[in-house]
Amino acid sequence: MSLWVERAAMRARAERLRRRTEELLESAQAGLEPCDLTLVLEREGGAVFITGRPDWSLDRLLQERGAEAGWRIRRRGGQVCIEGRWGADCCRLRSPAVCVNRGLPRAGNAPILPAGLG
Repeated sequence: MSLWVERAAMRARAERLRRRTEELLESAQAGLEPCDLTLVLEREGGAVFITGRPDWSLDRLLQERGAEAGWRIRRRGGQVCIEGRWGADCCRLRSPAVCVNRGLPRAGNAPILPAGLG
């Protein structure tokens, strides 16, 4: 295989990892409760293994299961962090902090009262 073909394959795999990680980040932002999940994509048959126990590092879990790819998802205080691995490629994304109390106005939307009225 030529060097050009190898580099194109590596770029395609890295792009696929980034896209999947972004999709998972978007889905994980929909919830509010804290969570720790690990998703593992098996090499054989493409089965997905999901665990809620972050006992092992993602690298070790992928190696132990002989997996092709995996994602660790952590949601705390309205912020989501995702680490994705696909072969040698790694992608980490973090959502911006969001207002958890959706009924309260954000600081940027609060009215400013004239001096003497506040």
